[in-house]
Amino acid sequence: MVYKLEVKANDFKSDTVCMGWQLIEILRNFECMTDVEWLIFDVYGTTHRDLSQLFEINETGEIIFESTKDLISSVEQVIQFEQGVFCLVPNSEEIQFIDGPPETESPEGMQIKGSLLEIRTFDYSFFEIYSRDKDCLEKIKNNCSLQKNLIFKGIDNEFRI
Repeated sequence: MVYKLEVKANDFKSDTVCMGWQLIEILRNFECMTDVEWLIFDVYGTTHRDLSQLFEINETGEIIFESTKDLISSVEQVIQFEQGVFCLVPNSEEIQFIDGPPETESPEGMQIKGSLLEIRTFDYSFFEIYSRDKDCLEKIKNNCSLQKNLIFKGIDNEFRI
């Protein structure tokens, strides 16, 4: 089972959502994790610097951050995300896309086999956060300045509806 947490502006007690500082609040829950990396896809937003410098594509055509701390350093320069998919994966895991590279507008559910967490930023409207580990989403809910009455949605299909 995959669980989904949808976070809107009022859940952050804010007038806006998909702000860089809000994503950082979510990411800080994973700073202590080792042997993981972040894969970033379909990212676009308003920044203080050139987005392509903050989220550099490597020689294999991927955007990879080897630690949450490194990802936070780039996200700190983002004012607001219009779109993006942020996937936390074990760095020992072979990356297998479910239906091609992850996209923000894909149907709900996980988009990489073996990913631990996937965060999507939608059109300045909301975050969607997916995980097979309900405790992982509970940690985000409890450690961020979020409304405590957020409800998880269970998705029957392991990866997509």
